[in-house]
Formats: sequence, structure tokens, C-alpha cells
Amino acid sequence: MLKNSRNLELLSVVILLLFAGCSLISRESDTLNYLSIADTYYSEFEYDKALEYYLLAAETENDNGETYYKIGLIYGTYHNQKHPNESIIGGRQNQQTGVIRREGSDFSLSVKYLRKAAELGHVGARQILRVMHDNIQDLDVKY
Repeated sequence: MLKNSRNLELLSVVILLLFAGCSLISRESDTLNYLSIADTYYSEFEYDKALEYYLLAAETENDNGETYYKIGLIYGTYHNQKHPNESIIGGRQNQQTGVIRREGSDFSLSVKYLRKAAELGHVGARQILRVMHDNIQDLDVKY
């Protein structure tokens, strides 16, 4: 009886490990699919659709610097399209335009995601944040 109980425990552990492994594989597969779809839309300049899939990929795998980098670039593109002659800076008035950046703006979202990418070691994100800081002289985008 003890032997059967022990076998049942081992079988239960094996089944749990299999389910856990399948879940990990499924999550990785989902992430790769989301990234592939997002990259296709991004290369076709379909930024709204690309953003949707990059955000899904970020939800399933939150340590991919490239994903956050692309999200930051898309929000930066949105900002540049809406405000081609303005730099909207970290909650304070920009000295040149007098415009105040608001939380949740495309600019602030761009900085947020570029920072996340930089924290994950993405070199391109670090370079962009440095250039942004040098060009607009604001500590909120310094990295």
C-alpha cells in the first residue's frame, strides 16, 4: 500500500511538471508569435497594429529589451507626428515652447518604455535617451 501511495505521489509530481513545462513552452511560443506579427506590422509602418502585438509580447515576456525599445519608438513616432515642432518635457514647462508634458502622453510613454529597455541592457534605448537628454537638457530623460 505504501509503495502504491509513493508511486501515486511521483506520478502527481510528474504530471504537475509536465503541465508547468507546457505552460512555459506555450507562453514562449505566444511571445514569439506576437513579436513576429508585431515586427511585420512595424516593418510595414502599421504602428497601431504593431504596438498592439508588442504590448501583448511584453505581457507574456517582460524581460525582452527589444520589445520595450520598439514600443518606445512607436510612442516617440506618435509624439513626433502630433507635435513636430515641440519637445514636451517631464511634467515641467519646456523652456523653448512653454508646453507642459502630461502623464500618459505619447512622449512620457516613449520615455517610460525606452527606460525599461535601457534597464534591460538595450544599447539603442540608452543611446536614444542620452541624445534626448543632450538635445532637450531635461533630467527626466537622462539615462
